[in-house]
Amino acid sequence: YNWQVNYADYTKDSTGATVRVGYPLTDELRVFVGLRGDNTTLSHVSANASQIIRDSIDIKATRSISLGFGYDTRNDFYFPSRGWNNSISVEYAGGLLGGDSAFVKTEGVASYYHPIWKQLVGHIRGGAGYVTQSSGGKLPIYERFFLGGIDTIRGYKYEYVSPIDPNTGERIGGDYMGFAQFEAIFPIVKDMGLNGVTFFDAGNVWNSHNAYDLSDLRKSVGFGIRWLSPMGPLRIEWGYNLDKKPGDSSSNLEFRMGGVF
Repeated sequence: YNWQVNYADYTKDSTGATVRVGYPLTDELRVFVGLRGDNTTLSHVSANASQIIRDSIDIKATRSISLGFGYDTRNDFYFPSRGWNNSISVEYAGGLLGGDSAFVKTEGVASYYHPIWKQLVGHIRGGAGYVTQSSGGKLPIYERFFLGGIDTIRGYKYEYVSPIDPNTGERIGGDYMGFAQFEAIFPIVKDMGLNGVTFFDAGNVWNSHNAYDLSDLRKSVGFGIRWLSPMGPLRIEWGYNLDKKPGDSSSNLEFRMGGVF
């Protein structure tokens, strides 16, 4: 890959590659191992930027290995009505692998579908993560946790759910994250594969001094459509921000086409 991502407070250019190999232990359980090599350059960083951002300018190379497990009992890949889809992974960077980055990152996601009434399906999805700097290198800002967007807390743009540097007002990411999505999914035109969804999301990102403090959850509600179109899965979802803070938008509309394989 050769990516450029424009964040609110800097631009990240990265070139690298990831290789992942998986093996099915059972029909539902799979184990995978991944290797990643990445070279990153940060630009458009203000001279008065947060120290965490400025410290990341000199972090160029990331070399990591990851181990994970996936457990999937869903009865349909695109529009399941029952079953689990869970995953957990640990990524280690630095040490004997070399590079400038050095961290251990653990992430887990659990998702459960169950019929509620007739063709109405309930879906609960939650995730949690922890990252810490390890010896021999540094933890770059782009490996810290940020939330917001279609996969975590709708109603917020990606990266907008994050601890704030009190001196600069910039979003600097956190060491811990947690979120939950509650959905009601229903058919609109069943023969077309067109479904509607209403949802409530909640979560936040924390640092070590207030890890998983649930008194300040960011929350949103909204609705959307999901269509298994001839060009692939399509999602359009609008979320309304229930806990607007300075710099936040009142709502967020997101569009996604394509699947994950």
